Amino acid sequence: MEKKCVLPLVKVVLKSKDLNFINKALIVKMMWKIINSEDEWPLFIKAKFKNSNGQWNENLQLSSIWPGLKWAWNVLKDNFKWCIGNGQNVNVWFDNWIYETPLIDQTEVTHYMRNNMKMKVVDLIQDGNWSIPQELQQLFHSFSLPDIGGGQDKLF
Repeated sequence: MEKKCVLPLVKVVLKSKDLNFINKALIVKMMWKIINSEDEWPLFIKAKFKNSNGQWNENLQLSSIWPGLKWAWNVLKDNFKWCIGNGQNVNVWFDNWIYETPLIDQTEVTHYMRNNMKMKVVDLIQDGNWSIPQELQQLFHSFSLPDIGGGQDKLF
């Protein structure tokens, strides 16, 4: 009886050309769901593996799933950008929302930035328009700010 169950599975596995590729694709898909979902299990993962600034921990965690999720995050973060809705989910410094890289990677860290690491894009929006604080005027002068869409922020 056991042979009947195992043999079809073995045939499917042998027909698959690269199980490592399939595994990586599924891990990336899971990470995408974690990033975009407000269900309980993704919220748990976010609470466990994000730091106080809301960024994914870079240091080693004692977990069997963290190495795979960390790898998937590194794949995803270089290949998506935020579309600004209300700005509540997008970190000004660490998320890709103006260009393909976070602002923190494009400029020197200032005293203002250090004191406002948790700043969200919503803090730069007033009455549906951009309202850039005086301390950031020079920094944002060189950037083309995206349109404000209203509603929820979306990854694409």
